[in-house]
Amino acid sequence: MANKAYPFYTADVFSDRPFGGNPLAVFPVADGITDEQMLRIAQEFNLSETVFVQLPRTPRADRRLRIFTPTGEIPFAGHPTIGAAAVLTLIGEVPATSDEAIIYLEENVGFIPVKIRVDLDKPVYAELTVQQPPTFEPPPASLPAIAAAAGLTENDFLDVDRFPPLVGSCGLPFLILPVRDIDALGRSHLTQSLWQEHLQNTPGAHLYLIAPDDAQSPQSTHWQVRMYAPALGISEDPATGSAATVLGSYLAQHGLSQDHSDLEDGEYRWDLKQGIEMGRPSTLAIRTTIENQTITAIRVGGRSILMSKGEFLLPDSDEEP
Repeated sequence: MANKAYPFYTADVFSDRPFGGNPLAVFPVADGITDEQMLRIAQEFNLSETVFVQLPRTPRADRRLRIFTPTGEIPFAGHPTIGAAAVLTLIGEVPATSDEAIIYLEENVGFIPVKIRVDLDKPVYAELTVQQPPTFEPPPASLPAIAAAAGLTENDFLDVDRFPPLVGSCGLPFLILPVRDIDALGRSHLTQSLWQEHLQNTPGAHLYLIAPDDAQSPQSTHWQVRMYAPALGISEDPATGSAATVLGSYLAQHGLSQDHSDLEDGEYRWDLKQGIEMGRPSTLAIRTTIENQTITAIRVGGRSILMSKGEFLLPDSDEEP
């Protein structure tokens, strides 16, 4: 059987140290790999996501990203976008002639610009800018049912008048569940039977729990989060950039003002910790810009560290993998 070798890299994304963050596999030259093979490869790696980099379909972009979980392709995800940009810069696919580089990535939600901070010709930080404005809708089930599916009770929620559970999306929907403190967050766990009954086939299938570091100050700029996405084959995710993009809008609308009054112009930042309970600590930074009382930009960034490189021996496309 004839095999073709495709180079790949793995990186820990949203971390500055090995074995932290969210692991990612990147195929920097994936033209020639079929859709079916991409899924099989993602299942072989069995990570939250595997990203395949192709030549763009239009001149507006530098590269096209195809993002696969073990269950299928998704239109957008933050840690594959950040991690792919960092890897492409590191291996010289993105020129880094100064202290910053920028790459325009074509994804199924549109074009995503990623700014990469460079030090001694190596990427040290990457930040994406959301192109699809967040949308929000009410949760698809009652609050008691949602709480039970998350292994909690209604009493574990943060003030629901100020911080209501909502489904938010910048291309991939998440059910945002503010809980009152880090203790409640740590006690949460997915109750599979209740998730299947109330949430599985709804826009709220991916549970994104958030808690302020300081329970006495929900206006805190430091939050800890967890994300469960069994519908994507992810029991728990150590870092979720696509959910953080939605959170940048949610916290601007609900966290800055106690009475949901008009947004005050300026740039606001929140630092997120995720993956703590999994032993894979991750750090994500959100920057939200408000102009004329309107959110005009949401950016999510973090560090990545290269972990491995190799070749994937793939049978020719006309043969079975």
